[in-house]
Amino acid sequence: PPVLTLPADITLMTSDPGGLAVTYTATAADLVDISVPAACVPFSGTTFAIGATTVTCTATDTFGNTAIGSFQVTVNLLQPQQVSVAFSGNGSGTVTSTPPGINCPGTCSAPFPTGSSVTLSAAAAADSTFVGWDGICASAGTGPCTFTDNGASNVTARLLLTRPVVSLKVNGQHPTPPVVTTGGPMLLTLDISESAYTAPVSWYWALIVNGQTFWVIPNGLSPTPSPLTVAPPAAIANLTLANITIPAHTTVTSLFLLVDGVSMVVGSDLIVTTRP
Repeated sequence: PPVLTLPADITLMTSDPGGLAVTYTATAADLVDISVPAACVPFSGTTFAIGATTVTCTATDTFGNTAIGSFQVTVNLLQPQQVSVAFSGNGSGTVTSTPPGINCPGTCSAPFPTGSSVTLSAAAAADSTFVGWDGICASAGTGPCTFTDNGASNVTARLLLTRPVVSLKVNGQHPTPPVVTTGGPMLLTLDISESAYTAPVSWYWALIVNGQTFWVIPNGLSPTPSPLTVAPPAAIANLTLANITIPAHTTVTSLFLLVDGVSMVVGSDLIVTTRP
């Protein structure tokens, strides 16, 4: 009878739950006919379902001698892998994916086929700046991040306010309107938010006491505008600027300004303290 030459058992992976097209080669030879066609079911190129399928092959020579053989094709389904996005920083924006799946905020986690290419893109809101990625996308800088989804992946998009927010408080308060009435104590504190602004600015601090203006400088007070320092904005939390007792019938207006090199205000705040 003919001699069948069949492949060894075949095991393949796919992300398509509908199965996978599998090709193979099966041949037969015979001492009389030399070459005998081998007929196999399912035939080569068939889409094999998920799981194990037995392929049966037969070959018959001109004398009616028949050989029968088989091998197994196993198709395993790749499980989708989860990609999750989070945000850090005080800014806001969105992260979307290609192919679609993530649109964060909203949908911040989605499954993608194992081995597939995923691209994440960040877009900052009008008052914010996208400054980079953490996690699997850390090396992508501020551009889109493309990676192969071979396992659960966590990505963080860092967004900061484009300009710093300056906030003055008196005795822990910043009411609206910004007027604090005190019986004497005035604890003036400063907060400056983290931001994406990195250029040097002039830091001005003015105290207007009963209508008279004084500009605070490193070695005292100046009657004319002079910066306290020149440096990029830095994140500051609850920094004490003054802790004094003001006399009766006194109003102190505190003004803090961050001014860039072309005299544009980058950040500012004002608060009034009054003692009847």
